Amino acid sequence: MATVNQTPRRFEQGGVLTIGADTIAMIMPGTITVMPALEEKIEFHDRDVPQVPLIGKRGYGEINLQLRGGKYAASEMYTALQAAASPASNVTKVFAVEIKIPEHAAATTGEKFSCTQAFLTSDGLKWNTGTEADTVDIKLRTVDDVVAATY
Repeated sequence: MATVNQTPRRFEQGGVLTIGADTIAMIMPGTITVMPALEEKIEFHDRDVPQVPLIGKRGYGEINLQLRGGKYAASEMYTALQAAASPASNVTKVFAVEIKIPEHAAATTGEKFSCTQAFLTSDGLKWNTGTEADTVDIKLRTVDDVVAATY
């Protein structure tokens, strides 16, 4: 068996997050979470004996983060994420998301998580007062898989 997970990485050492065409600044340290879209597992028993679960429907992935509160004007992230798609299409606005994690501070190579169809959930944008700064919580779901790759 191969040895895995040998090289720790830190987003805080120069990582970059983009949503759509916007590079996101003022991310609260330690708040980015990425969960892949996995199939639901249907657990069941046969005469009180656990069985290997069946594969159910595919779920959505999730990307969550918290920002220090910045401006709230139309050109800023708080308002930009609320942009609606055309009412004629009846489909919500989707964004490409990319999270780059460098190999080390000042590195030009590293790994990235990316997806092309992330959308703001109905409870996915929350403004909070804070002690150091106001914060904005962002919760996105992904239709496509969040793919890991090198850059």
